[in-house]
Amino acid sequence: MDIYLQEIYSTIYKNAVLFLKRGIKEIIQNDKEIFDPETAIISCLYIQTSIELSLKAYLIKEVDINAILKSSETFSSEILFEKFKENHLKTKTYEELKNILKDNNDLVFFTNLHFDHLTKFQLYRNKLIHLNLFLSEDEIINLKKELIFAVTHLLMPLLTDISFEFESPSEFYQEHLDGKDFNKLISFQPYVDEMHRMAVEYSGLAYECINCCKKTFSPNNEICYCCNLNLLYSAGYIDCEACEAKRAIVYDTLNIHEEGNEHSINGVCMNCGDKMNVYECPDCEIRFTFYGQPDFVEKICKC
Repeated sequence: MDIYLQEIYSTIYKNAVLFLKRGIKEIIQNDKEIFDPETAIISCLYIQTSIELSLKAYLIKEVDINAILKSSETFSSEILFEKFKENHLKTKTYEELKNILKDNNDLVFFTNLHFDHLTKFQLYRNKLIHLNLFLSEDEIINLKKELIFAVTHLLMPLLTDISFEFESPSEFYQEHLDGKDFNKLISFQPYVDEMHRMAVEYSGLAYECINCCKKTFSPNNEICYCCNLNLLYSAGYIDCEACEAKRAIVYDTLNIHEEGNEHSINGVCMNCGDKMNVYECPDCEIRFTFYGQPDFVEKICKC
């Protein structure tokens, strides 16, 4: 991408993020089950605009700028940039842009489910904005779910290279939202629910995070999908004997072998909340939990 196309791409990308941020600000302003009509309309407008801009930015980056242009006439990058600055570039419709992704499975990992949500969200937006109709109570509840799906599953693949197995949307939002809005987002129950679902889907486990106290931390990849806590290389995990949850007890591996700790340190179960000590042998792979004093006879440290 030369400097002219890069400038076009960067401008569209920044605007997509701008509308996304404003949309989130509208969505999280209260945690009531039902949006008021004004919030529904404004949040829909912002998020749909962000999706359309994100589609354009993504296709410019992954295909070519001609993929988004209505005209098949070829221009130099410099001329395209001049047309862009003068608002003379005519781009394809939302439906046409969406179909480019549908026709090329190699572009993004969107499934039929993702495309169904793209279409459903567009219908909500059109109903609210173009027809100026009020949605039913059930439709507004579903709209809130659609908005959360859009900001977590539709916009993230288009705006980032995030792999949901090792990262989460929260990483992106922590970088782009101000602290107040980010804290509101990770306390917004529909978002928390979606982060819990994602943690389970992409990592297999979701326990209560020791930082944000949401059930969105996965010991399998050591991140909290909600608050973005990352314990990679700083924590260990062991099964809980109290509740039998796998890898549920978290403990500090950086300080467990410090002088005076006797290779033991406090641990807490992120599933049942039980607190106990963890012993980790510095010479072999034996680890076990205990209350009071470690029972080496029962647990049998091999070394």
